[in-house]
Amino acid sequence: MNQDVMTSTPKTILVLCHRIPFPADKGDKIRNYYLIKSLASHFKVILGCFIDQPYDQMYQDQLPTLADSVYCRSLFIRKRAWNACHALFIGTSITERFYSDAKMADWAAEQSAHADAILVASSAMAQYVPAQHRSKAVLDFVDYDSQKWRHYASQTDNALKAWIYRREARKLQQYEKLLVAEFKAACLVSNSEAQQFEADLPSALHHKIVALPNGIDVDYFNPQLFEMPIEAGLIVFTGEMNYQPNIDAVIWFAQRVLPHIQSQNKVRFCIVGRHPSAEVLALRNDYIEVTGRVEDVRPYLARAQLVVAPMQLARGIKNKVLEAMAMAKPIVATQAALFGLETAAQTDAIAIADTPELFADACLKTLAANEHAWASRDVVAQHFCWQASANTLISLLINANDGPNA
Repeated sequence: MNQDVMTSTPKTILVLCHRIPFPADKGDKIRNYYLIKSLASHFKVILGCFIDQPYDQMYQDQLPTLADSVYCRSLFIRKRAWNACHALFIGTSITERFYSDAKMADWAAEQSAHADAILVASSAMAQYVPAQHRSKAVLDFVDYDSQKWRHYASQTDNALKAWIYRREARKLQQYEKLLVAEFKAACLVSNSEAQQFEADLPSALHHKIVALPNGIDVDYFNPQLFEMPIEAGLIVFTGEMNYQPNIDAVIWFAQRVLPHIQSQNKVRFCIVGRHPSAEVLALRNDYIEVTGRVEDVRPYLARAQLVVAPMQLARGIKNKVLEAMAMAKPIVATQAALFGLETAAQTDAIAIADTPELFADACLKTLAANEHAWASRDVVAQHFCWQASANTLISLLINANDGPNA
């Protein structure tokens, strides 16, 4: 990164997030927090975001440490549900309307006019950039979301849900293509995700697609900060537990894998993450713990003998895998969990299995080996650096009137 270019003409960057980027305790918030933190070291950052959970209101006062100016709007579930119904009525994707708010629209329109460049974190926030300013805006899709909805439709037996999911996949994919055409550049979280997205676009738009991988803070996720013994037989899963791929993962593991393991090794399975759904809570028994929200996942990872990522569907890079690797934990994962993590998957400390029987066997072998995975920590430190991704993003933003490959 040419420091002369970055310092010669100070720029104002408008960042629009659908969720408050603090604390950095779940996928989108982690990504946005570290990217904004890097931007703020070079530019004046104006942040507009929503608070979509009541407990996040306590963190609003901490945002000025992340950005020069902040505009927050509360948008809780009742309003978002109304927005979703409105989308069905007017014929748009639910994603387009889910975070609609008139006051945010007015504020963002004014800020867009004055900003030198704009970062839009998720397609749900693209609505807030007026058409005449989209040529100076970078859209961070993160995941290929329309394909996620298509997969959901194929997996449900509920006819109404299947119809809604198919409709969302179709409408959202149309919207995604429109946004790529109008925005300066579009980012996805891995080369694999970017290649899939690009394959469904007209060739004239391929040059706008950029892979922007997640990183990991190896100083924060450092096992040497925790002087606690590993708990023999403790298997840990971390994640937001009202997110359907995480729900499906722990149900699959608890019902189809864990009985095979328990027949040979009396283990304990700990599901760590906030908002556990009713299906997840129903899994609780003498050897399955559901923690709900915790202040810090690192002590659970530090105590774990094994971390599992039994994802049946996963788009983009799974932070749970990077965090476990940084904590030097052996991992058993499905192929889906490692989508976009091809470099990380090459380490011997990650076992890959997709059937219940093979997954259970891999867990038993890993538990028997009882080793730290220091090589995994070295891999993420080398290949998953937030600063490298931030430099890519900065290159896009500082050339606000040029194409992404200029």
